[in-house]
Amino acid sequence: MRKRIETGTIGVPDMLLEPEVRTVPGYDDTTNALVLDSIEEEIIRSRERPWSDLEKCIFLDKFLQYPKNFGKIATFLQFKDAKDCVRFYYDSKKDLDYKALLREHQQRRRGLKLSWTETTAAVESFTCAMAYDEEDQELSFAL
Repeated sequence: MRKRIETGTIGVPDMLLEPEVRTVPGYDDTTNALVLDSIEEEIIRSRERPWSDLEKCIFLDKFLQYPKNFGKIATFLQFKDAKDCVRFYYDSKKDLDYKALLREHQQRRRGLKLSWTETTAAVESFTCAMAYDEEDQELSFAL
């Protein structure tokens, strides 16, 4: 068995692709066209629909209500679709700890008295203000 493992029955193929295969253009389903330079296409797309602070606050508020339901979240944003919401989520995921935000929000809904550390940090990163109504137990965001 050891001899078989050391010698192997087949060789390991090279992991590098041939130059012809590396330059094959991709397909963009939004414009129904071939994409020759995907990096340039991504830069153009990110400039087309920049996120305003209000849209970021709405996204955060609706994300806490409907976690990872980007189609539902997009219905509350006038100029964004589900793809834009997914892109924003993954772009901001390194800056915001969405799991901690959801955990904090769900524990609050159960009636536990916790600090607002994660939510406050997230709201401040979007240059918004947060208000919590103790009587109605509702969280609201404002610019």
